[in-house]
Amino acid sequence: MKKSVLLAVTASLLAGALASAASAASAAPPYKAGMTCREFLSLDTVQQPKVVYWVEGLKHKGKWHDAVVDTVSTDQVVPMVIEECKARPQASFWQKLDLSWRKFEASVKQHL
Repeated sequence: MKKSVLLAVTASLLAGALASAASAASAAPPYKAGMTCREFLSLDTVQQPKVVYWVEGLKHKGKWHDAVVDTVSTDQVVPMVIEECKARPQASFWQKLDLSWRKFEASVKQHL
């Protein structure tokens, strides 16, 4: 009797853990259309690049435009966005992201 109760409890706990892990994996990053720099900076350092990836995928009128994200370039842009946002926390995250991309692309062209 004790084994069957223990087995049932273990199975329930395992099923709950798997369900919560699956929902967390499929959940979108904490992104919103009017995100400010202050909100972006309040995210932890793991979530910040994910939000940048997510927003880059939605740049064209809220529709996905590309299934591929250049993580190497994006990882170089994230610190630039953080720096821009620290200077003006009340500014639009989207505007600072666009500005950071333009600066990054200009620096790449300068080195070609």
